Amino acid sequence: MHEYLTHRTNSLDIPERRTFNAQRMRAQCVTAESSHDCDILAEFFTLLSRDSRVDVGTNRTVYRYYLQNPMPQQARTVVDPFEFRPCEVCGISGNVEEVDISGRECRTPSHHPCPPCVRLGAVDTRILETRAILKQLYQERCDIKLQRNEFHDELVHHLPLEILSRIFCFCMRDGGPTTVSYKARRSLCGLRTKPTGFTLSEVCRRWARIARSTPQLWTRVSIKIHRRNVPLYAQITSAWLARTGSLPLTLDIYQPTRWRVDKSEWANFDATPIFAAINKHSSQWQTVYARVHSSFLGLLQGDGSGAPLLRRLDISTIDSTAPVFMLTNSVPRPTHVSLNRIRFDSVSIAWDTVTHITVTYLPLREVLQLFQYAENLVECTIQTIDSSDFEDITAPPQSLVLRSLQSLHVQWSDVPAVLIDALTVPALSKVYIKAPLDAVSAMVVRSGCMLTSLTIQDPGSGTDGLLELLENTPLLDKLSVDGTYIDDSFFARLSSTAFFDPANSRNSFLPHLSSLTLVSTPSFEWEGIPPIFLSEPENSEWHRRPLSKFWLDIADPDHLHRLEWDVLEPVDPGVIASLKLVKESGVDIRICDSIEVPLF
Repeated sequence: MHEYLTHRTNSLDIPERRTFNAQRMRAQCVTAESSHDCDILAEFFTLLSRDSRVDVGTNRTVYRYYLQNPMPQQARTVVDPFEFRPCEVCGISGNVEEVDISGRECRTPSHHPCPPCVRLGAVDTRILETRAILKQLYQERCDIKLQRNEFHDELVHHLPLEILSRIFCFCMRDGGPTTVSYKARRSLCGLRTKPTGFTLSEVCRRWARIARSTPQLWTRVSIKIHRRNVPLYAQITSAWLARTGSLPLTLDIYQPTRWRVDKSEWANFDATPIFAAINKHSSQWQTVYARVHSSFLGLLQGDGSGAPLLRRLDISTIDSTAPVFMLTNSVPRPTHVSLNRIRFDSVSIAWDTVTHITVTYLPLREVLQLFQYAENLVECTIQTIDSSDFEDITAPPQSLVLRSLQSLHVQWSDVPAVLIDALTVPALSKVYIKAPLDAVSAMVVRSGCMLTSLTIQDPGSGTDGLLELLENTPLLDKLSVDGTYIDDSFFARLSSTAFFDPANSRNSFLPHLSSLTLVSTPSFEWEGIPPIFLSEPENSEWHRRPLSKFWLDIADPDHLHRLEWDVLEPVDPGVIASLKLVKESGVDIRICDSIEVPLF
């Protein structure tokens, strides 16, 4: 279908729009910093022309769009056609008197123009008449090309409108701003693509009519909050949302930030008209991504009827002030929530319906509150914990039981034991955490959970604590350990249990382990690694552990020293030969030093 659209776009004639200074004098000039804005303006208003110039101060391209009567109730800006045309010699811009070379000012002693000037005036008259005819012919040609599109578009002629609308819906791009991580969302802010409705509307008038009458094409709305042209963008937002009918909406509300702009300018304007247009459709909100100044987040209040369809809420601020998110006369019930620098008690939602949560920079006290109120969590990601209140926090009197939590991902340099000691998670299966091994082991035993994936960091810890933890994870499939001093006892335990009795796998050591990633100093003998893969079973009916991936990175846990092969003890060539045999058997084995140079 995409190939067909490309063919149709290239084959249909799209008339160019040429303008003259007289039209520009009657138009409103709108400036912006991206060509994406032109696509939006051209969709909802008549775009007479556009040009661009480079801002010397910021070295950025500034686009100017000339709109035909976009806001009839407001005073229009008169644009001087010579405003941005400085003199090539002196550099002064403005109205410059043109020299008349037409011969009209020619005066001879007889008070009559000379014969050459008379002929020059006649030629100029013919030129003006010819230009008028050419202009008329060009306009007629554009009209004929538009009429030709009506006959050349076989897709429209052979299919009913309902089928065409359905086909157009298949062209919609998937997704929206990612919710994986806050940093990923920021990196993708500049990658917003043109909505499908705009692309289809540019092909021809018939396609534009079909696209504009298909509400599904307009349900993903990207709204930029900017101090420039607030009334105009409020009108665009209202017109865009009106095309969606009553379908569920995905809103991407963002405020562009630039390091050259003073932060005080981010909220030094009234964005109420834009948010008023957004709030009128709160009954259609299904997904809301908002990254704006904290003062603007409070304007996202809804229309008083609530947001019954809201399932995904992703909000963050571009400043350090704690905002408040609260809908008027309603408490939304989302299932997926992402908060960045948003206080827990500043978000008025029904926490008992939240199943997936991602928080960034939340104090430890509020993390505990989150676990207390969001008791139905299934996945929890904590990217940063505010450590300012660590010393004042004590474990709650009763354990926080999260019976549905399956995945716990804490990306923080040092998770306090009080957080781990407070949790009981019987359904937990995936853990990514940097915390004391003994605290994690106690949580696993207390909860009775069966982990299948474990990524743990505990710098400076020993192998004994790791083995104690792993003894309680018989269903573990993926294991990643960073910072622990791995010694011979760990590899000896793996090699001695490389085969297990399938009838008694629960009492075996890591019988289902398929992926092992280690980051450690070489505090072990290299001869202990090959037997993990090359040992023979004691019983022919026993099964081998399905370990198909083994990655080992030699590194200093404190990352203070570079451990390279040329400064480390050399590895015995016989060990290297055995490891090569393991790799040839199909095992994904990789052993590298601290600068990622492989051993073989």
